[in-house]
Amino acid sequence: MFKTESRLQRYYVGAMLGAGGHGTVYSGFRGEDSLPVAIKVVASAPARWDSSNDMPTEVSLLFQAQSVPGVVKTLDAFSHNDRFVIVMERAALCQDLFEYISEKSLLEEPLARQFFEQVVQIVMGLAECGVEHRDIKDENILVDPMTKKLKLIDFGAAVWTAENDCTSFNGTRVYNPPEWIRDKRAAGAPATVWSLGVLLYNVVCGDIPFKTDEETLEAKLTFSPQLSIHLVDLVQRCLSVEPENRPSFEEIVAHSWMREAPAAI
Repeated sequence: MFKTESRLQRYYVGAMLGAGGHGTVYSGFRGEDSLPVAIKVVASAPARWDSSNDMPTEVSLLFQAQSVPGVVKTLDAFSHNDRFVIVMERAALCQDLFEYISEKSLLEEPLARQFFEQVVQIVMGLAECGVEHRDIKDENILVDPMTKKLKLIDFGAAVWTAENDCTSFNGTRVYNPPEWIRDKRAAGAPATVWSLGVLLYNVVCGDIPFKTDEETLEAKLTFSPQLSIHLVDLVQRCLSVEPENRPSFEEIVAHSWMREAPAAI
């Protein structure tokens, strides 16, 4: 799967789609068939490196997770000068969930359930293949507005489950669980469930619940009276201050709100 430097010549690199702590992403096309692609460029020097196959850990984790439905498909990966390039699928009509929510202010419960169920299934699939994403948030989820199917992107903060020592956490601050802010320790699954709770609140309320460390530690939630009691209960459980009080992935799937109506995808 590792390619030579000249591989970049097979792609046309277009406008920048976004930039963050884990690299810069550009739109592009594959020269041989004009397939739309997303081209992520990461600096080799600061990147976490997988010495077993001489590529960034992010790439190894992406390849490991390719069988999980809903994970962005990786088409190519290669070095170029002092950079590493990751080529991924790109649907022309997709937008990230942050943009999608911003346009609609918030999502009605049936659509929120449809989206949330997909994210939970992706997270469970990752867990089965030994991968933790560790940066679940609206900006890392792509939405196809026609099919309503989601894709999880950006594995720059991801780790192998077996190697997670709980003392390093590179996710987005406002999605970080209180135990990380308080103790600088965050176990994988409970931390992921917290981020799922933040995401679900964001989807149905139109904004994240906590914007400062102090608010995260207090974890005081306010809800619109229009939201169902089952939805409120699920969010509150996911955003329990103590990690041992949060539900497992399986308990989320079995929750009454998740079972109110079948997902229509």
